[in-house]
Amino acid sequence: MEKPERLIDENGRRVDGRRFDELRPIKMEIGILDKSDGSAY
Repeated sequence: MEKPERLIDENGRRVDGRRFDELRPIKMEIGILDKSDGSAY
């Protein structure tokens, strides 16, 4: 069995450098696509 990947280090940081309670910046724009179809989670 493989050892699970460690997502938070001993300093409480994620692998991308963020703290566990810190969110990634999000950028959204509306009206870019006239007829889009699908979903995103």
